[in-house]
Amino acid sequence: MRTLKNLLMFALLPIFALTVGCEQNPNVEENPVVEKDSTITLKESTITMNYGGGSVLVDYSIENPHAGEKISVKAEDSWVGGFDTSYTGAFQMVVEPNDSGAVRQTLVTVSYRYAEDVTFVVKQGTKLNAGFVIENVSAVGEYYSY
Repeated sequence: MRTLKNLLMFALLPIFALTVGCEQNPNVEENPVVEKDSTITLKESTITMNYGGGSVLVDYSIENPHAGEKISVKAEDSWVGGFDTSYTGAFQMVVEPNDSGAVRQTLVTVSYRYAEDVTFVVKQGTKLNAGFVIENVSAVGEYYSY
């Protein structure tokens, strides 16, 4: 009977140790408050693209940067994306061609853990339809070269 008690005690000991050992540390905050002591400055507050779209490099600077921290960028609309933040002092983004027939714009947000978010506007024009098409243009006459 005594060996059964010892066996039972040794079998339950690891379970007891796990329940006591898995207690959360009350001194560690789950969501620590981060002091916003940095500032992001963008070179431009509005970027204008033609209807064809393409990639563009956006310059920024961070006052009081923190080691190992990077910016993140997101746009409100899906036609602006492909953000590459691997550059220092700039990030690249891709604007898709505008086939909608209307001028469009979206807001882009630049975030940094130790700074307030900064936003800028991307505006994109549209292809103009002149209402006529020029076909088979030819010139007749004498030509002069100098």
